[in-house]
Amino acid sequence: IDDLLDIGTGAGHMLLLLGGKADRAVGVDRSSEMLAVARHKLFQAELRNCEVRQADMTALPFEAGSFSAATLSMVLHFAEDPAAVIAEAGRVLRPGGRAVLVDFAEHEMAELRDEQAHRWLGFDDRDVQKWARDAGLDASAKRLKGGELTVVVWTLVAPRYRRSSKRR
Repeated sequence: IDDLLDIGTGAGHMLLLLGGKADRAVGVDRSSEMLAVARHKLFQAELRNCEVRQADMTALPFEAGSFSAATLSMVLHFAEDPAAVIAEAGRVLRPGGRAVLVDFAEHEMAELRDEQAHRWLGFDDRDVQKWARDAGLDASAKRLKGGELTVVVWTLVAPRYRRSSKRR
């Protein structure tokens, strides 16, 4: 992986898992407290190619096409506007870049709204595929069944050639 972006990095678990495989890895999160935890874990793991920054997942502070890969692991269900998050991930991907989105399939566990502050009770494949298409990305899904909740791994791929890209 050339440049990896972990959107909604939290405590940095994806950076710890993939950071050693990347030339450069950046994790972004809104929570300064979680970023402090992630910094500490990355320092302990001696992953000097990894950094974390405070940012909103719908307004990433990076130029278009800055990353070859992105991860969004268990963060979309917290988003106010999931389509905007996917669009922003697509914006920062290079042509041919890939994003891996891991989240829950639609479910009925309403208690997660109160107990865990989930805004969404999972996602329907058709919605994620539409949001990806609207962002100019191709999407495929793999379901991981088990327990009360089904986890879905969506792979979002940016086309190899883009007509134009917006700069921020």
